[in-house]
Amino acid sequence: MQHLILVLALLLGSFGNAIAQNPMTYVKTDKNPGEAFTRALLIPGSGQMYNDQVELGFAVFVGVPLMIGGGVVTYAYTGTPVAISYLMIGIGGLAYLGSVIHAPLESRKINRKNGDTAWMEGSSRQPPVLSVGFNATGPGLALTF
Repeated sequence: MQHLILVLALLLGSFGNAIAQNPMTYVKTDKNPGEAFTRALLIPGSGQMYNDQVELGFAVFVGVPLMIGGGVVTYAYTGTPVAISYLMIGIGGLAYLGSVIHAPLESRKINRKNGDTAWMEGSSRQPPVLSVGFNATGPGLALTF
């Protein structure tokens, strides 16, 4: 038993020294706005987490389903339309839509802040644009980047 404790102490001690000698460094990398948009569209908050905004991403990841789910449960429980259920679903939906729009815009902001503008030079691409309009099928919303 004493030998096991001694071996564990030596291993943990050498592991601690290895960590102290090789501290982790944060490396700033380019963020792809299209990937941030796709992630945010598929899973609420994952676009923010991709952009290293973990706290905001977690809040969206938890908050959006809670608001929408709470509104649906309230509606199902009462069996009649209740204003609070519509309000909760609406707030959850707006938060989801906001996070989907925010993710690619923040990716571009991060790229500009890091000084990584080479991908923009010589390109005819414009900054992200949110368009709202009407066509033959009804209202439309488009985010181009």
